[in-house]
Amino acid sequence: MAKYILKRLLISIPVFIGITFLVFLLANLAPGSPVDLLSAANGMTQEQLDAYRTYLGLDKPLVYRYGIWILDFFRGDMGTSTAFNQSVSALILGRLPATLILTLSAQLIAMVIGIPLGMVSASKPHSVWDSISSFISFIGSSIPNFFIALVAIYVFAVNLGLLPAFGMYSGTTFTSLGDLLWHLILPSSMIALSLIGNFIKQTKGAVLEVLNEDYIKTAKAKGIGKFRVTIKHVLRNSMTPVVAEISTGIPFLIAGAVTIEKIFSWPGLGSLMITGINNRDYNLITGITAVIAIIVLVCNILLDILYTWLDPRIDFKTMDK
Repeated sequence: MAKYILKRLLISIPVFIGITFLVFLLANLAPGSPVDLLSAANGMTQEQLDAYRTYLGLDKPLVYRYGIWILDFFRGDMGTSTAFNQSVSALILGRLPATLILTLSAQLIAMVIGIPLGMVSASKPHSVWDSISSFISFIGSSIPNFFIALVAIYVFAVNLGLLPAFGMYSGTTFTSLGDLLWHLILPSSMIALSLIGNFIKQTKGAVLEVLNEDYIKTAKAKGIGKFRVTIKHVLRNSMTPVVAEISTGIPFLIAGAVTIEKIFSWPGLGSLMITGINNRDYNLITGITAVIAIIVLVCNILLDILYTWLDPRIDFKTMDK
């Protein structure tokens, strides 16, 4: 296992460099720059603008500037934000917990609802539960989450006044866990809705495949109870595709969080990223991308390890090929 993890980590390094360089390139090629924004806001002279451009290093070639950034990153320095005039590392560390709370809760909601619905839908085809599952899958996959979020705010926050529409707390700081959970309901549910459909479809397909296996028919023929067969045999053996869905869905989960955080004024990395884009804050944009890339790469390695526990037929020697 250690050899496999080491190999995956070594492979992840060029992938990480490729991702961050691409984002750094696209951010720098986009129209406008921090200097242009400063000029428009303050009416500075050309000499002052040139001096500020030199101070930021924007007079250097793009590849050279990325090389400096990546070397500083591996030393633990992601530079200074031009929009906030603060350390990018400090800004990210301050916003990362909020994003983790939002995304993990959305993932949990999607799994708690999607996996059972997929199992029931597979075991009881053409039933009411199957119809409900199909409807939820259709809604989650066909309607953009930002549109559903706006509708949910209008219904549950504006009209009914049942749930808060904005922020992470009622005040400016943490007051109680209950207050946090109360503010978490709407944004996490909106992200989860777009994930539930995939969990339903993956679970349903996997369960249908497992139910047709000979060992399931043998277990039923021996008189083993349906609940025991479902929990001991069907559930575990059908989870591998579901774990794969989690692995492939992490980038989409984070991408959905960017939009939802902005709509609900959630103080996470998503809203910080949008602020960085609006202000052409190259260090902030690349720094957030780097952190997200690391999270995705590490999660994929952990989920690969989980495969071997769910399916003993898969070992690290097989995955290493």
